[in-house]
Amino acid sequence: VAGGFDIETDVKGHRLALQRARVYIPDVGWRSLEGDLGFELHHRLAQTGAQEPIHDVRGIIALRDVKVQVPGLDRPALAWQRLLVHVDSVDLVARRAVVRSIDLSGPSVVARPMIQPPLPLLARDPIAAAPPPAPTTTQAPWHWRIRTVRLTKGVARVESNAPPLDVGLDATLRGLTSDAPEPVAVHAALRAETCTDENN
Repeated sequence: VAGGFDIETDVKGHRLALQRARVYIPDVGWRSLEGDLGFELHHRLAQTGAQEPIHDVRGIIALRDVKVQVPGLDRPALAWQRLLVHVDSVDLVARRAVVRSIDLSGPSVVARPMIQPPLPLLARDPIAAAPPPAPTTTQAPWHWRIRTVRLTKGVARVESNAPPLDVGLDATLRGLTSDAPEPVAVHAALRAETCTDENN
């Protein structure tokens, strides 16, 4: 491009194991992280003359068969079959993201409302140092919009002094945004699940 540049790149990944990603999630008390990552992303970086540069990413990201194990539980503290994210645009210059859809299939989470933290997933590593104070920044805040979030065949296991209770959830949310408060359309359905001792 005369007086500038315009570079477009396609990046693809398939069934990349998440086990080694655990080291990039500090201070959590997780015993293990399992699952596969896949993605098809399109990246564009362009600058022409005095025009504002373009730095944009779009595409699809998938996380499949994810399991988070924590000490003291004989089943995953968090798991799901598939998380699929369709990204319309992440504008790194304008700090704006538009997500077409997030589809989460087969998620399960364990809750213990009588214990702190109530979600074992959130327990911190007992030997982790206190996190440093967040750095101050003068950058403009990010703005984001998520058009649709769909959750299907979700299950929350509630453990307390009573026998465990499995609660199923299906939900759809539309119109989530970080900007001016807008009504969010929510459709949800709860269902009773049969408790099992399986770990999946």
